[in-house]
Amino acid sequence: MSVNQSTVTQRDTVDAFQADATGCGAYLRCKFNTNGVLTVAGATDDANMISVSAVAANAIGFFSYIAGPGTRWGIASGAISAGSPIYSAAAGQISATQGTGHLIGRAVTDGTNGNPFIWIPLSENSSAS
Repeated sequence: MSVNQSTVTQRDTVDAFQADATGCGAYLRCKFNTNGVLTVAGATDDANMISVSAVAANAIGFFSYIAGPGTRWGIASGAISAGSPIYSAAAGQISATQGTGHLIGRAVTDGTNGNPFIWIPLSENSSAS
């Protein structure tokens, strides 16, 4: 089954925040920096937001909270199989291999490197490991 944005949607709160000087690509894991603006998260960072669409440098954009009910869109770092545990990866992406990242949830759909896929946060699926 092919899944697109009209098939599965995020069922959580979306708020407007400012991106940092580098901006944020669509569906990337983001975190608040020391200036209170969002920046793309690294593999070891605790991200709390996902960019809903690409946000230009220093612009206001829409971000959804990672915690909470529903599915999320993410960008795959490598191949990801539906049902597999997923981990934080570099550059705001998500991986099926742990590397230096930490467990964040479970994949709902397959993902290919650099492309969007759908996942459930760990808070929604405590048996992700």
